[in-house]
Amino acid sequence: MNHLRRIAVLGVFAALVGCTPPATTGPVTPTLSWSVTDHISGKTTEINTPTGTINVIGRDNIDVTLQANSTGGVGQISLSGNIVQVQCGYISIEGGNTKAPPPVPSHPVDVGAPVNKVLKAQDFTNNTSQTVAAVITWFNDPTTQSAIQLCPVSYPNSNQPNASWAGETLNGTIVFNAFASAFGNPNFTESGTLTVVLGHNRY
Repeated sequence: MNHLRRIAVLGVFAALVGCTPPATTGPVTPTLSWSVTDHISGKTTEINTPTGTINVIGRDNIDVTLQANSTGGVGQISLSGNIVQVQCGYISIEGGNTKAPPPVPSHPVDVGAPVNKVLKAQDFTNNTSQTVAAVITWFNDPTTQSAIQLCPVSYPNSNQPNASWAGETLNGTIVFNAFASAFGNPNFTESGTLTVVLGHNRY
């Protein structure tokens, strides 16, 4: 599929309010938190502050969740972001495209120039005073049609015509900017930033 061969310019964002309880108080400034799940390692990292930084394997299937909570209800939740200096490529291994024990020499090979993209900003306004709202963004998930594919999944191996190198997100960052306001009073607001540092741990 073509969307697995290029950097997508659109993100996937969904406001999730579900069956959260309605507010029982007046306007209260929302609190913001994040969670990042790596579906390859099975690890979920919670960041219980509006601003934080996390390191991830760039080629893994990950999702990033922004959550806003307010006992007085969440009015608006917004998420925007940028893909910053993402370098795609592969890990060249002497002797072929197989994982071998050290000391087989290997080194990253850049393919193309670093990529910078603006993620499409998304704004959601709740019509009812739900106390929780969340936004999820998916990366590198072939089962989610509009997930953002950061780098190609493979590159041709010029030394072996029938083989290929596994594509890697060698480095770069994704910067998310978050905003939320209280239900019924837009003057009660909170904002935050999550920086996702991309890298690899291959060989």
